Amino acid sequence: MASRIMHYIIADQIIKRVEIKDHNRFSLGTLAPDFASYMSADSHEKGIHAQAHFGETDFEEELRGINWTTFLDKYKTTILEDEFVMGYFVHLLSDALWLKQIQANYLYTYPMEERKAMVMKAYSDMGKSNSMLIDKYGIENKLTLVDSTDVEEAAIDYAQHLLNDFREDFVSGSQGDAGFEVYEYDAILSYIEKCVDKCVLEIEALRNGWEVGCHREFMLPMGM
Repeated sequence: MASRIMHYIIADQIIKRVEIKDHNRFSLGTLAPDFASYMSADSHEKGIHAQAHFGETDFEEELRGINWTTFLDKYKTTILEDEFVMGYFVHLLSDALWLKQIQANYLYTYPMEERKAMVMKAYSDMGKSNSMLIDKYGIENKLTLVDSTDVEEAAIDYAQHLLNDFREDFVSGSQGDAGFEVYEYDAILSYIEKCVDKCVLEIEALRNGWEVGCHREFMLPMGM
């Protein structure tokens, strides 16, 4: 999935293009699905991460991915009123596009037996990109905790753990000149631009009562 810094940049760029009244609540919402990862060291294996990201597997069509339609159906009465909820929705969109545009083209091209080692290198690449992205987009860490949220999947009690790591992203992301081993920096920049465009379109669709895009276009074959 996209990194904390990438999600924060996407939020920052969206704020510059559409009206967002509570910047902090929206930006924190764009990190919120990842709060659940701090609930357990094996959150992926236990399905905690998938639940927070509204993961879906279509066994009939042999597809897997993120179903933001389920999220919208569940929180349709609050998404236009609570910008934390809107931020959560943006995170789901962003991760769905990351799977389709980045992981499918860079990580999932490796055979399954090689992929575990490549996953660690991919995480390292994202860490290396932090300082480059922070400098390029001129972002600063202004996030603060919120008191509550109606999003059950947000695991708000674990938000501070993520914010602690997020703070470290700004002080330890100084390896930008090191070579990437899996991803490409230009591909990450392209992803961010496309992601912001997509999210802006979907936010405008929601606010105008138009039909939102179909999540299935971002689903991947189960074998990937």
